[in-house]
Amino acid sequence: MDALIARDLRLAGADLSSWLPGLLFFVFFIMVSVIAIGPEARILRDMAGGLIWLALLFSLILKVSDLFQRDMMTGMTEQIFLSGQSKLQFVIAKAVSVFLIHLIPLLIIIPIVGFVLGLEAQQGWAMTLSVLVAAPALIFYVLMTAAILSRQRTGGFIAVIMVLPFLIPILIFGVAAAESADSSSLYSVEIKALLGLNLISMSVGIPAIVAALKANIHQVT
Repeated sequence: MDALIARDLRLAGADLSSWLPGLLFFVFFIMVSVIAIGPEARILRDMAGGLIWLALLFSLILKVSDLFQRDMMTGMTEQIFLSGQSKLQFVIAKAVSVFLIHLIPLLIIIPIVGFVLGLEAQQGWAMTLSVLVAAPALIFYVLMTAAILSRQRTGGFIAVIMVLPFLIPILIFGVAAAESADSSSLYSVEIKALLGLNLISMSVGIPAIVAALKANIHQVT
């Protein structure tokens, strides 16, 4: 598993286009939203949670079709599945890679964007915490969609249609968790709901990812 993660990190370092467009989209989405809403500080502050979460979701969806595509085209996925190696370890390794490559840069920039939108420091960190808590659910649902589309050359619009119903509950509770920032945020109902969604995403997502990859492999074997 460590070798798979290290390989993905090396490829991401050599090919910035695998993760940088998502980060740039996040920033541009916030900038355009600020311009469209106007300079009213109170309105921006009230809408900050929803804007940041929407930008985050679309940034992750943007590159969803590429997450398994390279491995599928090079035959690495087929080799892993036919060699008898643990499919669970492969999926978890890919999830860790997505977190390190795609989600960590967004987590770093969220407090900065929150400050620009007028959030207080505590609210900015609460926003980051809500995304961090929801990370497993976000990653496994995005990976599930990527596995289904791993043989498709293009699938951006299809990816949005497929993954959005799974992400809407995360969006609702994520925004609510960020907006209820106080000393007991870690024990709030919204955080507990996000943890529950994590369990659901893993129980549904991991078998679905394995089944989708296996089906795509069988299409060409």
